[in-house]
Amino acid sequence: MDRDVSAVRDSSFSLPVHALLVDDDEDWTEATKELLEGEGIGPIVFARSAEEASLKLKEREYQLVLVDRNLEQARIWGRRPAQGDEWLLSSLPQIGTRSVAALVTAYPRQIRYREALERQGVKIVIKSSVEEIKDLQGLAATARASHESRQRAERPGELSTSIGERVGKAAAQLFTEWLETRPNKDEKATWIGNRLLSFEDLANEIQAGTDLGSEVLEMFIEHVRLRIGMAKL
Repeated sequence: MDRDVSAVRDSSFSLPVHALLVDDDEDWTEATKELLEGEGIGPIVFARSAEEASLKLKEREYQLVLVDRNLEQARIWGRRPAQGDEWLLSSLPQIGTRSVAALVTAYPRQIRYREALERQGVKIVIKSSVEEIKDLQGLAATARASHESRQRAERPGELSTSIGERVGKAAAQLFTEWLETRPNKDEKATWIGNRLLSFEDLANEIQAGTDLGSEVLEMFIEHVRLRIGMAKL
């Protein structure tokens, strides 16, 4: 083939993985947003305060929630101001066990509720540390994998059909483009059943969605499977 299969990539294969970043540091949130999007996370929304974050949590479920510890104005059930770690701990029931949550801070020794948070599976990410990017990438991968696994379990038939259709379209596009760029595409040199066809004829049959075109496309997909050792495409 003249084109690398990896060149035909459909971003719609990925399920949306919603993330909420709670921090009033715009430089950090923008940089983190860029990093997470590169890891397949999105849409991503921001909240500059705990109060705003509480409202966001009522709107939808998030697969990834990052909270800055330094939320001086955070209030818990209308009581006294609290730090972000206390607010996050109190908000875990609302965030839910299906989400990946993390507390972000530049001062880990000042976390009052670290042990309680970690018992609940909350990751501590140290800002500006050598591990920060690695930790964020790990959180993104965990959130994405967990969400995709859960979605497949909840609606396997729908996802299987959807992904199968998209793979079929991508394969059809790749194969027809290859057929149409052959230097001898008009030459009738391929027997399919009792018909002698050219590469251009095959491309037309695939694009028209005929039974013959579908059969040829299935043969192509099976050939690719065998070549790259895949049980399923």
